[in-house]
Amino acid sequence: MTRGSSGRTAPAQATARPRDVAVVAAATALVAVFTLVDLAAGVAVDPATGERIGVLNPALWPFGLGAGLVGMALAVWLWARASRRGGWTRRAALAHAGVVLATSLAASMALSAGRVIDPRFTQLVFGSADGLAVRVAGVAVGALVIGGGVWVAAIPFTRLQRAAGIGWRA
Repeated sequence: MTRGSSGRTAPAQATARPRDVAVVAAATALVAVFTLVDLAAGVAVDPATGERIGVLNPALWPFGLGAGLVGMALAVWLWARASRRGGWTRRAALAHAGVVLATSLAASMALSAGRVIDPRFTQLVFGSADGLAVRVAGVAVGALVIGGGVWVAAIPFTRLQRAAGIGWRA
């Protein structure tokens, strides 16, 4: 830590490397491309009708899926901003965590309610479009979404701890 002209101690800053921004941006771009391709062309074909069916429920476009993509893009922007400014601060880490956790929570709630996966896709894959099959798949994916969100939200805080010399060391 350094002393500024005001005599106050500057907060510790942790790295937000450009490589990290590239990885987060690439993951977000993959999700966005999958979402748009899935909505436009589908990923499966119904053998009975020949209709192309997507994994994602088209009823969620543009608002639900769009909000998720905006949340992910905002998280990437916050990461890039931290990288440009020399690293994570507590305020930037809190803002990032808020965006990531809100996006993850909203997505997992929609998944567990059976609203994200297209019922026609569930019918095709599981042989049943009943609420239970959709919810079981949604809860499983929702748990992964929440776990991933917590992990991504925690990264800036772990880097802040390392920069401040706090925490476990090998």
